[in-house]
Amino acid sequence: MAVELPENTVAKPGKGSLEPTTGEISNKSSASIAAPTRGEEVVEKEVPFERGWRFWTIIIGLGVTTLLASLEHTVVTTAAPYILQDLDLKENFIWITNAFFICRFVFLSFS
Repeated sequence: MAVELPENTVAKPGKGSLEPTTGEISNKSSASIAAPTRGEEVVEKEVPFERGWRFWTIIIGLGVTTLLASLEHTVVTTAAPYILQDLDLKENFIWITNAFFICRFVFLSFS
């Protein structure tokens, strides 16, 4: 059963009634602390982001994995001239590193 609404009416989450809209888009964030009543001014309180131990654990983990990926890439870079000669790839040298990383991610999923 579908309910048809007039064009300028929207349902607001958390409220049991429908309110007409003006059709204008506001720049205000949808995550406000308190819902204002009619006639009140909206005062948004900014909640500071706390960088706890979880944040730093994620940042360090991303840094370590990026470092290890770049170290693995040096193996391919060192062996690239020999691989290019054996496979006669000449200007298609980029496929060596792409193939290496694709194979690495495929076999990484098995472990």
